[in-house]
Amino acid sequence: MSNDNIMFFDMGGWLLAIHPWEMLKEDISHSNGEVSRNSRSTIAVLAETEVEVDDILNRAASLDCNVIKEPQKTHWGGYSGYFEDINGHYWEIAYNPFVEIDSSGQLDLT
Repeated sequence: MSNDNIMFFDMGGWLLAIHPWEMLKEDISHSNGEVSRNSRSTIAVLAETEVEVDDILNRAASLDCNVIKEPQKTHWGGYSGYFEDINGHYWEIAYNPFVEIDSSGQLDLT
């Protein structure tokens, strides 16, 4: 699957999404507009609810990770936030109401 800004690859129960860097950078910008030089990618974890997004980001903050974008409704209809781990890698925690997660935790992309 793809559109003008994103390419998606079904990897057999998980999804690889490739975004232009400028688009990703805009989405993960710190409040001052800066992003870490350590990372030019993110790892996204899909949560099953908006509450789970909040819980995961709160847990990350309690482990001294820097929440760089508080969870919020997204322009695409989901809910997500970002944190930066202690090594400078970005993690997006997202709830996507348009994607099903099966009983084994795999994405159902059918």
